[in-house]
Amino acid sequence: MNAVLGGTFDPIHDGHLHLIRSLIKKFDFEKFFIVPAGQNPLKSQRPLANAQQRLEMVQLAVESLGPRMEVLDWEVKAPPPSYTVDTLERLHQSGVGPLTLIMGDDVYRGFDGWKDPDRIRELATLLIVTRTGQADPAQRIATFELDALPYSATELRNQLYNFWKTNGLTPRPSGLPDSVWAFIKEKELYTELPT
Repeated sequence: MNAVLGGTFDPIHDGHLHLIRSLIKKFDFEKFFIVPAGQNPLKSQRPLANAQQRLEMVQLAVESLGPRMEVLDWEVKAPPPSYTVDTLERLHQSGVGPLTLIMGDDVYRGFDGWKDPDRIRELATLLIVTRTGQADPAQRIATFELDALPYSATELRNQLYNFWKTNGLTPRPSGLPDSVWAFIKEKELYTELPT
């Protein structure tokens, strides 16, 4: 069984890493693929960090999680927009399987609006991270109840903006891995809010 976790990761934070560690502990995944999106077709606002920067932050954040972790740059390097079904097809064609696609219950609520959701269900079992614990095995869906950490990328972007706006006089935002924080400071990311 191989896990696939996609996302914008703008930026990746401790909440993401807590999820990954919890899933690795619960399930014996052969590989755990992290797939930063180049451009999410369902989000009207563009990420503040560019695709290459978000890819590098993900690579820095997960390098300590072990040899089963693999960061795929496919969606970052492909022409936009990014579609999960294309990534799953590519993994399937390369002989990787079976696949488990991981998503939050908030994301799953809009799943039927994704490109070719029926094909996604054929290519992968859906693992929905939820607090309700409900499952629907008839739809190739499983759930994983997570005691989530209180971090969101939106709130972290706001805190980072305030950090830069005050010339570093506000505290460092909590919830960022040290390597990601160093990268953000080096590249001076998140100095603006989305318009």
